[in-house]
Amino acid sequence: LDKLIARHDPDATVRAHKAAATRDVYRQPIGDGMAFLGVTHQAPVIDAVFDAIEAAGKALCAQRGGADALRAGNQDAASGACRADALAALVLGDRSEDGSLVYDASRTQTELLVVMDLDTLRGERDGLALLNGTPIPAPIAREVAGVAELWRRVVVDPVDGHLLDYGTRQYLPAALREHVLHRDPICRRPGCTRRAQEMDHALPFPQGASDTTNCGGLCSRCHQVKTAGHATIEDSAPDGSGTWVTRWRQRIRIPAQPVLEPPPRRTSTPPATAATDPPRPPQVRRGVGGTGDTAGSGTDVDAGCGPDRTTDHGSGPGPGHGPEQGPGGPADRPPF
Repeated sequence: LDKLIARHDPDATVRAHKAAATRDVYRQPIGDGMAFLGVTHQAPVIDAVFDAIEAAGKALCAQRGGADALRAGNQDAASGACRADALAALVLGDRSEDGSLVYDASRTQTELLVVMDLDTLRGERDGLALLNGTPIPAPIAREVAGVAELWRRVVVDPVDGHLLDYGTRQYLPAALREHVLHRDPICRRPGCTRRAQEMDHALPFPQGASDTTNCGGLCSRCHQVKTAGHATIEDSAPDGSGTWVTRWRQRIRIPAQPVLEPPPRRTSTPPATAATDPPRPPQVRRGVGGTGDTAGSGTDVDAGCGPDRTTDHGSGPGPGHGPEQGPGGPADRPPF
């Protein structure tokens, strides 16, 4: 069916040329210290590349013991692992005099950006650590940092963690690119989660300056969208924040990206004070039937409107003993 469609499809050649223009190589972190490498190319080229990887993988599998080693528990002898290692050897290795591939992963010179705070580096705590923008366990970050040949000081804002200085105060073009792409590890377009790979001018150069205010990191796809005029960036700030404006004039805020998690805020707790019972309200003395009995213990307060009169709680022979009652005494007042 595909052959029949191709025979009678006059636009197939045009589409093939357009598709060939999209060939690319891309990578994507997949967690647990692993990443995915993808290649988009014309089908004959992909077939030839895969055949070369397959042949090198089979040779490597035989060197590692093949099926017997795999049954014995050697996972490195699996066909998939051998193909992956063979691809790395084809790209990064060297050919020996006999034509075989020689590849030593430990001798490969690569640039790995490991970011952690000083307490985590010292081993005083296991805080957030990043390897090329991807979180990794703190012990692995310390292990990688222990064999690093170059360390760079990174200064971040103590409040929200965004990048302030990347080890240099001279923003030459190369240093500016490093600063911007490490300040914006993820594409600035709101909602995009791809890694920033290209430096973009919010206001196109030369109208816009090449500085930390006007420059930001975008992935290649979003950079093409912006360059084609489908979006703009306004209010670009040195911390990487700004406003993404679509072609329909929708305005979406671009927040600054923290290089590390903001440090926990330390709040002073006031010293605990002993709980005290609130003062009890005074009880009202009510005259009942001309006796001096009160409604309960405590301070007796006259409920009338005249001068204050208090009950003498001195010694007396029990209930009914009270002050001398004359005209205007409790017996003469209404009981309220």
